[in-house]
Amino acid sequence: SGQGPITVLWKRLERHQARGIIQRYSVNYTLQQDEEIHTPPPTTCCNITLSGTPQLVNVSAYNSVGATHPATLNLVRDQLPVLNITVLNYDDQVQVCWVTSANNVLGFVVEWINMNLPEDSSDWKKIPALDECMDLKHG
Repeated sequence: SGQGPITVLWKRLERHQARGIIQRYSVNYTLQQDEEIHTPPPTTCCNITLSGTPQLVNVSAYNSVGATHPATLNLVRDQLPVLNITVLNYDDQVQVCWVTSANNVLGFVVEWINMNLPEDSSDWKKIPALDECMDLKHG
């Protein structure tokens, strides 16, 4: 039905991408009318309670000059870029694979947390659109 809470997460821009000091992030989506949430840095997530089914969620960063081009998340179920995810654990690595369902994917971001390290030990990696697997070394 598309109703209920969702959490939107994003990555901080690299210094060269930000082109200045980020003053706020904007998350917007459309139901009957545009809804917008503003968060100050260093916040990189927000919770939204949906009362309907939006098709797109956009995240933009703002500095003193203006906004970045928005990152867009498509929430339409039959247009999701990944249909299936499998995780295989080997002796010294974990392999994450997925099946791509969309042709217009620019790439993927895989994020993981090392459970053997302190709480803030998440890491992530950009994966090219044509790749459908990634290996993570233990340790």
